[in-house]
Amino acid sequence: MSKVKALAAMLAIWAGAAAPAHADHIDLVKKDKVEGKCNEAGGTYWGTSASGSYGCLNPDGSGIVCGGAKPGCDRWPATRAQTKAHKLTRAEARKTYGSHAAH
Repeated sequence: MSKVKALAAMLAIWAGAAAPAHADHIDLVKKDKVEGKCNEAGGTYWGTSASGSYGCLNPDGSGIVCGGAKPGCDRWPATRAQTKAHKLTRAEARKTYGSHAAH
């Protein structure tokens, strides 16, 4: 299993476990549409799994999972506020992680 597929499987499991109780069940959304919206939002899309599910986990914690054991899709809203991460400078990285961090 490739690293991408393994990550997608882990995200799918995590997303299913982390989805809040107020997730909406909606009619089936085509894979192409889910992938396109996911890419626009900067999310992580996973294609059809062995069980027939596919979906997206967005950076803000929102997402959608379609297919699998039941028809249709489940989607949920953002689970946390989205903030822009501070990118460390080389000097900050060295100070925080030691001199080997910038190599």
